[in-house]
Amino acid sequence: MLRTKLPPAGWILDNPDDLTTWGNVALAVGANGKASRAWRMDYYYYDAPGQVDRLISPVITLAGSAGTHLKFHHAYKPYGASYTDGLRVEISTNCGANWTQLYYAAGAALATAPQNGNPFDPTAANQWVLNDIDLSAYDGQAVVIRFVNINDYGNRLYLDNITLENNGLRLAVKLMLEGPYDTNTGRMRDQLRTGNWIPAAEPYTGLAFTQASDGGGETMQAGVAAVSGDNAIVDWVLVELRNQFTPAMIAATRVALVQRDGDVVAEDGVSPISLLATANSYYVAVRHRNHLGCMTSAPISLSGTTTAIDFSASGTATYGTNARKDVNGTMVLWTGNAKPDATLRYAGSNNDRDPILVAIGGSVPTATVPGYRTEDTTMDGLTKYAGGANDRDVILVNIGGSVPTATRAQQLP
Repeated sequence: MLRTKLPPAGWILDNPDDLTTWGNVALAVGANGKASRAWRMDYYYYDAPGQVDRLISPVITLAGSAGTHLKFHHAYKPYGASYTDGLRVEISTNCGANWTQLYYAAGAALATAPQNGNPFDPTAANQWVLNDIDLSAYDGQAVVIRFVNINDYGNRLYLDNITLENNGLRLAVKLMLEGPYDTNTGRMRDQLRTGNWIPAAEPYTGLAFTQASDGGGETMQAGVAAVSGDNAIVDWVLVELRNQFTPAMIAATRVALVQRDGDVVAEDGVSPISLLATANSYYVAVRHRNHLGCMTSAPISLSGTTTAIDFSASGTATYGTNARKDVNGTMVLWTGNAKPDATLRYAGSNNDRDPILVAIGGSVPTATVPGYRTEDTTMDGLTKYAGGANDRDVILVNIGGSVPTATRAQQLP
């Protein structure tokens, strides 16, 4: 909300002719019917038809936002039918190199009060109009927003209560993946990141994982992959909200990033995530492209206030039996799902061992292949069928270690 006499930190006033421009003024009646301050463009005394002035935001990250809306009030009383002052709202996803129009109105279409030949100062709350613009198409991105006036020497235009609204259910999720988990540090290794293997765009839609609500299509923001330390990115993960009465029904999804310390964060590598769904109780499930997923044992009440769920903690109850693996007291998701489905298999049809052999060429078991692959169950960026740190042995271990025809089922309905 803009309430200062000067542009808030990071905002820019673009005044090409160095004459009249946006100013912050005191008003007897604001949008709430009480004394307030608002931004004003005084066309009444500004004889420069066609001149534009711009109020430009800093870069705003919509990472961790779902169903984002831009809201603002405006007030305008036309001077006359032939004086068509205008207001345009635009958004940019590339720091202002290109702009997309979100809103435009001029003259009578912009009016919130009947035309009058006197300088306009709002005298009642009903002379303000609330504008609500859906920005959900920009969820997860870094954007710049600008308000552009188009002068036609008419009357005064006012703006107030500029707000970006996150309509998602907020979650602070933590989890550990067995594949890259290092028992010595209690952290996950980030070899996929250091090898530049993690894709900028989420992989789950392409792998045919179900997406719901506005989930899917998430893209990592610039610079995130360069972060090292505990906040370094390990991989993409999928978070699901499931119906409290029918947990097999997925109500909303969000593809997010998991850090070395287990924090699941939005596309900016920092923010907690949001999922677009109505405030209610949901089962919360977490999934990974080559690990078995797991889910809370019961529905959890979710809202716009951030709810923390730590799937790495033994005290967090999960659905089913042995949904996670206990590694020295840290609960991790079972790795080995090289053929992404609901079951770990070492032998027999649809097993997870054969895809690893096929990936390395199919004939020389000591061959290796680098890259971002589901067959890389250790997530070190190198798919190996044989030798030390291979991707095959862990499958046998995770189905029990002695009976190769045994299986382990994912504990999701």
